[in-house]
Amino acid sequence: MTYKRFFAFGCSFCEYNWTTWADIVAAACPGAQYYNFGKGGGSNQLILSRVMEADSVFNFNKDDLVIVQWTSITRESRYIVDHWRGCGNVYNDNESYGEDFYKYIDPLDYLIRDCAAIKAVHTLLEHKQCKFEFLSMVPIVKPESLARRAMNIDLGSTSNAQYLLKTYNTVLSRIKPSYLETIFRGKFWPNPTKLTYSDGHPDPEQHLQYIEQVLPQVPVTDSIRALIQKDMEALINLPRIVEDNQPGKASQSWQLNVNALWVKNQFCTVGNTVFRNDKGLRF
Repeated sequence: MTYKRFFAFGCSFCEYNWTTWADIVAAACPGAQYYNFGKGGGSNQLILSRVMEADSVFNFNKDDLVIVQWTSITRESRYIVDHWRGCGNVYNDNESYGEDFYKYIDPLDYLIRDCAAIKAVHTLLEHKQCKFEFLSMVPIVKPESLARRAMNIDLGSTSNAQYLLKTYNTVLSRIKPSYLETIFRGKFWPNPTKLTYSDGHPDPEQHLQYIEQVLPQVPVTDSIRALIQKDMEALINLPRIVEDNQPGKASQSWQLNVNALWVKNQFCTVGNTVFRNDKGLRF
């Protein structure tokens, strides 16, 4: 794979405290400048905004590789007081939104919104004639896989949802099978990871498995596999306090150790092989 620049967009599955799918692709494209504009907790609207801003700043062209990893449709991101705010799936977070908020949301509305966003990005990237791929965290009609709160509609059973899927089929068919389908066996918890503790995110080895399944054309070398193994060993051996290790919540002691290793560049796929450039965008 020979490209001059590689741009990655997504949520925390794209940009995190250890190696992600984006870092693996970057390692497989050693001659390309690597830009990672993922944002933890980000919505598809945030991803749309960042893709459009990045094109305005960098002017995508035929020598670029652009990979967009779409996230759950039931997310909201808002730019407030100089930074993005987002709490992940809105059907999870009562404290941030409050009960009145839920009177004015509908999964079908999110589907309408995000189908349009995906088509907008698809149209742009085709026009730019760059090589591009679409990945996904969850299937677009399965936002309930991340919800702790009951939704007021089953997207898979409505005629309006089926209409949208048919109308946007040409675009949506470009999205590769999701992490939920390929790695997490249909449910995100418990995470089938080798790590002593998991906060629910894919570990470096799971990111590698995902890339191998959905983008087999990415030339993953033995040296990249060795670096992934080194990352895994570092994470597996991290100490943690059992008492604060609760399912679905980050263990504070464990997370502090992750951050310390990250600062020291000990996650080698990123720290020593590829540099994540996240500069160039204001938003």
